[in-house]
Amino acid sequence: VTVSTTADHFRDVYARVTGLGHPRVLPTLDAGVDAAVRYVVTARRPAETLADRLARDGQLPIPDAIALAVDVA
Repeated sequence: VTVSTTADHFRDVYARVTGLGHPRVLPTLDAGVDAAVRYVVTARRPAETLADRLARDGQLPIPDAIALAVDVA
């Protein structure tokens, strides 16, 4: 596989994904190559914040609080 074939494939896949309009697929904003590393930029997925969850549910259960602390650490 040559570099140009891989780059062509990347551009082809990017063009196909860009055209998708599905609620479970993030829209693509940009794609390119930097220092021979190909990348795709997508829109940020909306997510619930910890403040949102605390406002909705109140105090976290101990296992959830521990899991969150481990993720942050």
